[in-house]
Amino acid sequence: MKRYPMRRKDRQLAETEALQIIENGEYGILSLTDSDGTPDGVPLNYCCGAGKISLHGTNQGGHKAENIGDGCPACFTVVGATEILPSEFGTKYSSAMAFGRISPVKERKEKELALQGLLHKYSEAFWNKGLAFIGSCFDRVGVWRLDVEYVTGKARK
Repeated sequence: MKRYPMRRKDRQLAETEALQIIENGEYGILSLTDSDGTPDGVPLNYCCGAGKISLHGTNQGGHKAENIGDGCPACFTVVGATEILPSEFGTKYSSAMAFGRISPVKERKEKELALQGLLHKYSEAFWNKGLAFIGSCFDRVGVWRLDVEYVTGKARK
């Protein structure tokens, strides 16, 4: 996977800062291309850890599910805090991008752990109810794992 140098080195974040933006983000945009090269970006909830980002959605088809093959290249973008600066014609922002390869999760235990990770991140106060919900829709949910090869981050502070 080719790495491009950042043009604005003065706004480049350390890898640890970029990882923090990804870990603390509310949602991200998964970017892929389909078999004929058509780009697709879809906003998703996610959880992350140990060099991977876990994503979910229906396994009943759809553009995203069709685009994800075993190990296809992907980019996941998370935007952190933003503030419009009207008088400066600019924006304060922080963002991070994770690049890697994405694959469907096929092993049941890994899928359960990913869904529990999402439950922990977004609905921890409803843990028991969430576990029951996961159990009720487990077979209709797809889970995908982005194995992160590298991250970049950028900010205007």
